[in-house]
Amino acid sequence: MNETYNIALQIQYDGTDYLGWQVQNNRNTNPKTIQGTIEAVISKILNSETKIIAAGRTDTGVHANMQLANFHTNKKLDLYKFKHAINSLLNHDIRIVKIKEVDTDFHSRYSCIKREYVYNILNDDICSPFEYRYLHHVKFPIDVNTMQEALNKIIGTYDFRPLSAKVEDDYNTIRTISDIRVSKLNNQNLITIRLIADGFLRKMVRMIIGATIGLIKNKYSTSGLLEILNEDKNPYYFSAAPAKGLFLDKVWYNDHLPGV
Repeated sequence: MNETYNIALQIQYDGTDYLGWQVQNNRNTNPKTIQGTIEAVISKILNSETKIIAAGRTDTGVHANMQLANFHTNKKLDLYKFKHAINSLLNHDIRIVKIKEVDTDFHSRYSCIKREYVYNILNDDICSPFEYRYLHHVKFPIDVNTMQEALNKIIGTYDFRPLSAKVEDDYNTIRTISDIRVSKLNNQNLITIRLIADGFLRKMVRMIIGATIGLIKNKYSTSGLLEILNEDKNPYYFSAAPAKGLFLDKVWYNDHLPGV
């Protein structure tokens, strides 16, 4: 019986030109995805169809500073050469940053205990053409203290169904947000929102940010987000914030970053 190796990849990508991370069911007609692109390259190098598993299945247009994925193979690899072989065949908007052999039972998604996303907002009149792909441009003034106050109210365990994409009725939509931090660099108009949770639903971060911006713009109560969750509906009908401002920034395993 051949020995099986479990290989973990730390990945960065610009999600602008991709329809999200996940390959859909029909691979023959599947649009361009991050997962599909990396799998095609690895499969070509190994001369064997290979499927990879990710810590977070980012949506269309979402980026990643740190995505963790793993795959199994029965081939003993020179990981240094393998990493450079993958990167030589990948598009320049995807990079394998680190690679490591891990325990056979390691699972990028199910072993992950929390995920950290970052959302960037430029709060200024003009947005540089060199930055617009990676942030949400909002012209009206945003008070970061008001934003922090509104977001603080949804830290904890809640049913986030009203602030996420539609899912089946029996799908578990309860998640625990452990921390949200809003910051603004001195003398700059870049607002950064960091959210840490045990998991995120599809479009959850973007709908939280979009609703928060809407509450501030319309001068509604900072309890508006909590009201949406408690009423199990979105009475304000705020749209999700654009995907381009969102980054998967860290994934955590056993209270520390993986040693990849």
